[in-house]
Amino acid sequence: LEPDAALYIKDPQRSETGQTLLRCGARLMAAGGIETFTLKRLSIEAGCTEATVYRYFGNKHQLLMYLMNLYWGWLLYHAKLETANLDNPRMKLQRIIRLLSGPLPSMPNDEFARDLFALALSEGVKTHLNYATGSEWKQGLFEGYARFAAHVESCLLECAPDYAYPMAWSATFIDAAMQQQFFLRHLPHFTELATGCSH
Repeated sequence: LEPDAALYIKDPQRSETGQTLLRCGARLMAAGGIETFTLKRLSIEAGCTEATVYRYFGNKHQLLMYLMNLYWGWLLYHAKLETANLDNPRMKLQRIIRLLSGPLPSMPNDEFARDLFALALSEGVKTHLNYATGSEWKQGLFEGYARFAAHVESCLLECAPDYAYPMAWSATFIDAAMQQQFFLRHLPHFTELATGCSH
């Protein structure tokens, strides 16, 4: 469940200040997006100096990547937990869909879980659709997403062992599920998830 060491300067989960930075960072990014977010705003919200923030994270993208890896790690943990004793492959995929459609269960802090989910919906795709993705992949910064996608892929292959593009389907499935949740909240015209929506 711990993100790669390349995603931080000082491990934020090892101190109260670091954990406060994670909670405040997730809340601010989820509320206003990565574009309006600054480490200075984070320091004010967290009640510390900007220099303190830089002891943990070199820039806001590094913090976003850390939070998203934390999200995917928790999601994978719960996906494995909820699918471990199921024999029905379709039911396994249904459980994963349910996990992708709401805040993370059983996190120590429910508010943080909701903020991480909101962050994943609004900013998550930006972590793997940018010009630095190739080099960041080589550094292992997408480990959380890759492991979760591999779990979804294995569940798909249980349903359709001969399917030719299981990883492509897995990645598309994950991103589409997140996109539909985003649409539900911001562009309900483009999803049937919303009740009473006119098309």
